[in-house]
Amino acid sequence: MSSFDLKREMLKISISKYILDFGIKNASLKKMAIACSTSDRMLLHYFKDKEEILKEALLYINNSLILILENKIPQKMHFDEIILYISDLLKEPDIDVYMRLWFELIDLSSSNNKLYYNTAREICIVFFEWINKIYINEDGRVKNLESLILVIIEGFVVLDRLDFNLEINKAIESIMHLYKINNKLK
Repeated sequence: MSSFDLKREMLKISISKYILDFGIKNASLKKMAIACSTSDRMLLHYFKDKEEILKEALLYINNSLILILENKIPQKMHFDEIILYISDLLKEPDIDVYMRLWFELIDLSSSNNKLYYNTAREICIVFFEWINKIYINEDGRVKNLESLILVIIEGFVVLDRLDFNLEINKAIESIMHLYKINNKLK
């Protein structure tokens, strides 16, 4: 790795930490430069523009989350195990900071900003690929459970942000009940 690439990677790490701590909306070029102990002009030496900085940082943050998840869930799981495990994981402080940022990114992407929309889609694809890696599809009759897992997790994130924990627990109970019924029908 060249010294240019190494410096760029170090800047991306510092910017990512800043964004995790303060959010995307507070990530002005000047504030990101201060977080990196450099100038905004120097940031633009290593990155094309602010959009590239944000995209690179958000993708780096997502990859960091995937690594955390891979360490917390080292083995493959069945549908019901994933749902239960993820619902508990979302409550952990080291995961919650990522979910807060994800919620902000989704909000920003809904305003037709192409950068945020495209970046959120890329992140969602990576997350879906991770689900496919850990999911054991033991039931050939029910298709697309990987997609259902993603939708359920996203629903958990939204409801958690709005403090609907009782509803999340009720949903988990219903999901587990339906899952048991489906397994009895096999």
